Amino acid sequence: LVAGTYTDSIQVTSTTATNSPQVVAVSLTITAAPKVLVVTPSVINFNVNTDDLNPSGWVHVSEAGGASINYIASLVATVPWMTVAVNSVTPDSFLVVADIIAAGIGSHSATINVASGEAVNSPQSVAVNFNVVAAPRNLVVSPNALSFTAVFGQGNPANQSLYVTEAGGNSISYASSSLMPWTTTTAGPGSTPDSVVVAVNVTGLAVGTYIDTVTISSADADNSPQK
Repeated sequence: LVAGTYTDSIQVTSTTATNSPQVVAVSLTITAAPKVLVVTPSVINFNVNTDDLNPSGWVHVSEAGGASINYIASLVATVPWMTVAVNSVTPDSFLVVADIIAAGIGSHSATINVASGEAVNSPQSVAVNFNVVAAPRNLVVSPNALSFTAVFGQGNPANQSLYVTEAGGNSISYASSSLMPWTTTTAGPGSTPDSVVVAVNVTGLAVGTYIDTVTISSADADNSPQK
């Protein structure tokens, strides 16, 4: 039997009873099974840095008994970093994408509402947590050593260069310095990518081997300083 109301009767008779027959009415009502929305997952967590691609995740919507029911998915409150506007039928899935640039650095949250007029447990919600941190910045200095050779009394050796970049190709500010008075660096402050010209002045130096350190530093770099 399908959903609906059915009627019947039972007749009771007796050959010795003056009120025979008696009739008993029978009524049977079958209701449709309740429709139940199933939405998974209930929570989506995005953890990214500013150099990452925009994160995404799927939301799956079905009816517990496998029935096909209409549903609508939308944001409970508008946020600048995500848009959800779905009008579809179960079983179904829709993609949630979070925009890193629109969100900016920080912790953000939103709630997706999934509703169906046919489901007894409507609406269902999906919490979206979006955490954006600054991408690490790392100085790259090459080469990692310079060697100068001078002949006493014949002037300074040719200048050499250090190349300063950021590992991810980003532009960050930096400064260069040296410890010894006979070493000078021509750059600074500057921004990556860039080169630093290193010069040595042998005036007043005796024959021998001398060692100095050139330091490249940046307040924007996690691995600063580099030497």
